[in-house]
Amino acid sequence: MAEFAAIAERSPDAMYLRGADGHVAYANSAAQGLVGAGAAGIEFRESLRVAGDVDPVLRALGAGGVWTGDSVLRHVRSGADIPVWVSAFVVTGRHARTPVVAVVARDLRGRFDVECRLREAVADAAAHAREQRTVADLSRTALTAGRSRILAEATEAAAALAGMDCAVVFEPSAPDRSELLAVSYSGPSAPPSAIPLSRLSHAGLALRSDAPVTCADRDTETRFPTDFMVARGVRSGAAVVIEGSDEPWGVLAVYSAESGEFSDGELAYLQTVAGVVSAAMRRQDLETELRRRIAHDPLTGLANRVLVRQRIADVRVHGNPCPIAVLVVDLDNFKMINDTLGHAVGDRALQFVATLLADAVDQGDIVSRFGGDEFVVLHLGPDPVGVAMRILEGLAVSFGIDGFDITVAASIGIAVDENYTADADDLFRRADSAMYTAKKSRTTGYAVHGHSDPRHGSAPRSHIQHDLEFEQ
Repeated sequence: MAEFAAIAERSPDAMYLRGADGHVAYANSAAQGLVGAGAAGIEFRESLRVAGDVDPVLRALGAGGVWTGDSVLRHVRSGADIPVWVSAFVVTGRHARTPVVAVVARDLRGRFDVECRLREAVADAAAHAREQRTVADLSRTALTAGRSRILAEATEAAAALAGMDCAVVFEPSAPDRSELLAVSYSGPSAPPSAIPLSRLSHAGLALRSDAPVTCADRDTETRFPTDFMVARGVRSGAAVVIEGSDEPWGVLAVYSAESGEFSDGELAYLQTVAGVVSAAMRRQDLETELRRRIAHDPLTGLANRVLVRQRIADVRVHGNPCPIAVLVVDLDNFKMINDTLGHAVGDRALQFVATLLADAVDQGDIVSRFGGDEFVVLHLGPDPVGVAMRILEGLAVSFGIDGFDITVAASIGIAVDENYTADADDLFRRADSAMYTAKKSRTTGYAVHGHSDPRHGSAPRSHIQHDLEFEQ
């Protein structure tokens, strides 16, 4: 024993001598420290007695004298299990009455800590990879898909964050931004109803502060009411802003049934998802603006030739309750305004005329500017002559611009498509021809294509149809 002790006391590993009857003859200092025993004795024996199912001493005796493997010791004070790697072998001496087994036990907790950290790192890497795939899929969708699909996938992507039970995208109501509307929702219960921005809320606070807002526990939250969270059985949440071109576009919020803080990585992931949504919404806004510019006159904001052509083509396919009509409105001697008062006054006069035309036409009609001082109305109602007369009556009243009293006269040509068979160019040509007829007659100010007397422009539908058929 003295020889064993001389060696064992220099070992950093736990070493002890024990018999099959449980008697501990010796334990070195490392063994006593490992199990929290003050000295080799009753405490150390108890720690061995309550160890795991694998008894190294019995294994060594049963295996012919030597055994190695994993076992468990138990800490005397805390009762915690201590995983150890064991080498046990039978030793004999001249005075030994019973076999004694020497046990060398190496503490494996450090290795287990490393393994746990590795497992956590692997799990984190796998979660990060899933998040990257999710964001990549969402980004591909955002390049081509429509608004509803993008928002639905963004909500699902946010809800895919570990531990999340609910996700929602809020957008301020248009045009006054007085409420937050849930435009996409994933979670228990029905989507939330509109939330007035005048009332405190989780998403509203994020929108106003233009910064992430987290709630670790709804029961201790004092900044805003948590009715939304209570109704859905969630306890914690995070909201991040979806940026817009000039002001925040909306808010992306997620909620968990468990209380707890949100890590920087989790917030970064949510902000990445919000960033994809932001880019997609800006792309769609830009495309909408480009389409609007392609189909509208930049000076007056009215439709242009492209949009009118498209609408006429739609009517030819889908029909219309009444025969459609094209009215070409040409301003008489408008060049004089530009030459005498300047193009700035002329531009404002054109804008005034555009507003007057929009007020004079029927609901559903399209008012357009084809260029210069020529305007075109696509009339979808039953009385194109009545529209022409209202336009002329409106133009008969002078208006003031920069101190100048201006009166604008016009000549209007009307072409009616009774059977929806004429294409856009044909209608434009007929209406343009009628406009020149009106300009030459200098009587009523308008003319209907196919009628020699413009006063017959309001003739019954059968007369107009007869004249058109006769001309053809």
